[in-house]
This record gives sequence, C-alpha cells and structure tokens, in this order.
Amino acid sequence: MKPLFRTEPTRAPLAPLWLLLFVAALLLWPALWNGYPLFFYDSGDYIDASFTHTPKVWRTLPYGLFLGATHFNFSLWLPIIVQALLVAWLLFEFIATFAPRQPRLLTALVAPVVAIGTGLPWFTSQLMPDLFTAPMVMGLLLLAYGQLGKLRLAALAVVTVIAISAHASHAGTALALALLIAVAAIWSPRQRPRVGLPLVIVIAGILATPVSHRIFTGEFYLSRSAPIMALARLIRDGEAQIYLRQACPEAGYSLCPYVDQLVAGPNGANDFLWDQRSPFYRVEGWKYWQSFGAEARTIVWQTLSARPVENLEWAVRDWGEQLITFGTGAGLVPKLWEATEVQRQYFPAESERYLTARQYAGQLDLSGLNRLHVAVLGAAMVLGVVLALRDLRTADRVAQMLWLLIAATLVNAAITAIFSNPDDRYQARLVWLFVPAVVVAFTPRRPVGDL
Repeated sequence: MKPLFRTEPTRAPLAPLWLLLFVAALLLWPALWNGYPLFFYDSGDYIDASFTHTPKVWRTLPYGLFLGATHFNFSLWLPIIVQALLVAWLLFEFIATFAPRQPRLLTALVAPVVAIGTGLPWFTSQLMPDLFTAPMVMGLLLLAYGQLGKLRLAALAVVTVIAISAHASHAGTALALALLIAVAAIWSPRQRPRVGLPLVIVIAGILATPVSHRIFTGEFYLSRSAPIMALARLIRDGEAQIYLRQACPEAGYSLCPYVDQLVAGPNGANDFLWDQRSPFYRVEGWKYWQSFGAEARTIVWQTLSARPVENLEWAVRDWGEQLITFGTGAGLVPKLWEATEVQRQYFPAESERYLTARQYAGQLDLSGLNRLHVAVLGAAMVLGVVLALRDLRTADRVAQMLWLLIAATLVNAAITAIFSNPDDRYQARLVWLFVPAVVVAFTPRRPVGDL
C-alpha cells in the first residue's frame, strides 16, 4: 500500500525575482513612510562597530560586521534593503517547503498579511539584529526539511550562521532547536528531518561571535556583559536587593552604599543599566566593566543561592510575562542623541533625511497598529498550538515544524526574560512567523500523485 504522503518531496521551485522584489517592498513600507531607516537605542552602537570593528562592552560584533558589509560606506538604506530581500527569500523557501502547492501564489498572498498584520516590517526597516531572530528559526527548519540544490543550501547555511551570530540571545535558542530537530527525527522516522547539518550550522553560528571578536579585538568571548544583564533582571525582580541588604556592608560590594536606590519593577532593569542617574553609573560600572562584572557574577550567584525557590518563581513569572508581551514599536523613540551623532559622523550626506524623518520628529504613533498586531499574533499563536495538537499523531513535516516553532518561541522567551528582562521586541521579533506557519498548516498536504 502506498503511503499517503511522500517523505522526500521533490526539489522546491526557485523564487522568481519579481516576487522577491514585491515582498521586500512590502517589508520596507515603515522605512519608506518614515523617510529613513528606523533607529533603536542600540542602532548607533552597531553602526559605529561597522566602522571601528570594536563593539561596545554591552554589544557583540557580528551585526556590526553585517552592516559594514552591506552599507558600503554609502547609505544606511542598503542594509535594510538586504534585510528585506533575505526575509523575502526565506519566506518563499519556507512556504515552498511546507506548502509546496503553488508556493508563489501563496507567498504573494501571505506577504501583505505579515506586512500589515504583524511587526515584521518594523524589524526589517530597523537597523537592529532583532530582524534575524525569525530568519534563524526559518533557516534551521529549512536546513532540516528543505529540498534545495547545493547552491541554495550553501546560501541558506551562510544566512543562518549570520542570523545565529547576530545577537547573543540567539545562541541558546538555536542550540535548543537543533537538539529538538534530533528529537523530531526519532519521533517521526517516516518523515525524518536532517539532524547533522542544522547542528553543524548552529555550532558554526555560535562560534562566529567569539571568533569575530578574536579576529578584530584579540579577545575570544561570546558576551562580556552577561553577568551585568543578569544582575539587572534580579534587581528588576527585587531579589538582588534582598540579598544585598543582608550582605552589606560587610560584603564590600560597590553597590552597598546604593542598595536603597536600586528600584524593582517593570522598568527596574533598564533604569539600572541605562539611566545615568542609577547606582550602576555612580560606580562607573561600564567603565570598570571587568571588576564590576566579577562583582555582578558573585551577587547573581549569591542571590540565587540564598533564595532558590523564590528566584525560580520569579524566573517562571518573567518567562510567562515575556510569552504574552509582543507589541510593535518598542524603543522607536525620537531624537536618539547617540544614534544621531553616529549618523551624522558616518553618513553626513543623509543627515537631512534622518532629521526630517517621522521618527526623529516624534510622529510614529503605533498605538492602533499595535492593537491590530497583538490581536493577529495572539490568534495565530493560539491557532498554531491547536493545529499542532490536531496533527500530533500524524507527525508529518508540517506538524513537526509547528511543534519546533512553538518550542523555539518558549525557549526564546525563557532566555530573553531570564537573562535580560521581558520586553515587547524580544518576542515580537519571532512570533510573526506563526502567521505563515498557520497558513501552510491549513494548506492541503501534497499527495504522492501531485509530486
């Protein structure tokens, strides 16, 4: 008896140029409407690193290298155009792999939905590595399930390595996803995904960050600020203050004189790290990041050891908060002074466009659009879970994709919430992928006779 579905589909069709340009244009509408690429607080640091090849203590280098390789010292429009084209290509390959019937038509129909109904174009139009979170997941899924020629497979591998290395938070999610792909191979041997290739690419993507640091700075490291970021989250939760009040002044920490000025609450982590009136700046934490990082590591460990149950409860609570926090436009504020100075320094010919853009003038009101995005993404995520449960027994490639996307979403939320703090952009940068995932899950599976 012939199986209903063939486990090895024919090679996916090529994406036509007109379709890639159409999708890319849709994904750039916020930048076109704004009048210039969008800037986040961190954008200036990455632009600066694209020229100096020396990241700030609180950043990593790979996305700066990506910007340097795409702006050609000419225009900041070029990186976001490349970003849009990469996402357009990956979206087509994703649909062609998991819904191979008429992938061109389906891509043309899905693209306007994600362009209007999700925050994707706001990440594509932004000079930030957050854009690469979903492409990292898409790349690994395509490496596992896609039927691509050698050239496309090589291009996909390169893009996935870039995506993994773009942000420090990607390493854990990528590794977890690669391991879960191996579990999927055991779960469904009839439609077994590739296991070795995604794992090799994940290792390469993780190593790309410290290797790039070694080449350009002489130091081999993944992140220099991780202990400080973790401490900020414990301050946000109030657990660090409980420990410090018990340990100070005998422990001799530089923060001891400022314990009562450490503020818990939703903005506690960001205020500690970035408000120049915070105790962190009073002890010049970024300037003396090596000594303060060692102190932060000790405080984090002692805080977790002193109240493990309470800290676990906070971690779960932060994780849950991050899972349902995925609004659009976080951090797209006007007149970012540091980004403004960097833009003027390196791209003076574009300064007038930057200064007359809607963002700089404070004219980006995304409140109505944000409500639409939250509704669309919330519905897509719920539908994704429902469809994954529906297809649990079949365990075909689409069901596996849904479960792996759900797992990546859970892991991304855990890593960003626990090692940093809950923030809309951390989840919004990934969950837009549920929209095309749900669409392909509703598409009839391709029977053997149509292959």
